[in-house]
Amino acid sequence: MAGESVIDGAIRELKEELGVEAEEKDLQYVATIKSTKNPKNMEFGYVYLLKCNKKIGDYIFEDEEVSEVKYVYYEELEKMVKDKAEGLLLHDEEFKKLFEYIRNKEKDKFYKT
Repeated sequence: MAGESVIDGAIRELKEELGVEAEEKDLQYVATIKSTKNPKNMEFGYVYLLKCNKKIGDYIFEDEEVSEVKYVYYEELEKMVKDKAEGLLLHDEEFKKLFEYIRNKEKDKFYKT
């Protein structure tokens, strides 16, 4: 929305599309992606992670933008993206950055123990 910060927009969208209450401290920044699909439209995508322990049945789809929630390990999500799984919105660059981020976090955990 006009005048809204990226974080405020993410928090609002989580509430509107999934019924998830979140605060800025709950969101983990991953990356900013500059869209190259239309050079006349300077669009940026912001990728965040949110750790959420809700049960699948507790999500509320208040609008028609989300049709299903499914918990998967990131390796399975990578395979779904690679195979272009039916029903999955493909945002290649965003997924690429997400998987890089997760792999780096996993390496950090390994080396810190």
